[in-house]
Amino acid sequence: APAAAGAALGAPELGAAGLTWAQAAAIPTPYFTAYRALNSTRRFAPGCAVLVHGASGAVGIAAVQLATRKGAFVVGTASSEAGRKAVIAAGANAAVGHGDAAALRAALAATGGRAGGAAAKPGFDVIVECLANANLGTDLTLLAHRGHVAVVGSRGAVEVNPRDLMSREASVAGVALAFATDADLAAMMADVGAWLRWTSAAGGASPLVGKSFEGLAGAAEAHREVLAHPGGAQGKLVLVLPPPAAAAGADAKAEDVDD
Repeated sequence: APAAAGAALGAPELGAAGLTWAQAAAIPTPYFTAYRALNSTRRFAPGCAVLVHGASGAVGIAAVQLATRKGAFVVGTASSEAGRKAVIAAGANAAVGHGDAAALRAALAATGGRAGGAAAKPGFDVIVECLANANLGTDLTLLAHRGHVAVVGSRGAVEVNPRDLMSREASVAGVALAFATDADLAAMMADVGAWLRWTSAAGGASPLVGKSFEGLAGAAEAHREVLAHPGGAQGKLVLVLPPPAAAAGADAKAEDVDD
């Protein structure tokens, strides 16, 4: 993953940003996926309202950071207090609990009449959904007119009311990084690189590494953490591998674990 990040953004650029190997490993999959999700609709523009469901995970944190740089009004959900603090630190305007309906409705109300927004009525222009089987039905009721849901994660089936789509002329699209073309990847690299320079110059948020696991022996534990994440997700999980024998003395390298 560090090699991928270096190829995508330039190793000198990563070094100038003061990133560790673990932070570099946290860039490619999460940030490129977040970019693809946000830009799956033309509604993603300065002044728009963005809701990130599952905002404290790797893709969620990346989506918050990229949307903040765009000038969006950003709300993120997280299951733990620590996760919500991480979401605010990433630049969100508000962070609420997954099941806190009152707080989510208050955040929704705050989207109404915003300067530069696409609509005077409350509603999110873009929702990045990391657990569609739990949230998609509710997501559709939170959208602005012609709002859009980008689904980046799901662990099962979900029932929705098509009238919630019809009444808003809304849309839902799945997002899979594997289908990115060379042109898509070039755009992702340019945008994420611009974010990295912007946040580095401003002394802002960096890629968030939640936990690191040592060696291949830690791979099984890392994948169990992906599925269970007790205490709530917080950033990227990274597997730290020792250097090969031929490169003894070199710095340890890190690989990302999809989460």
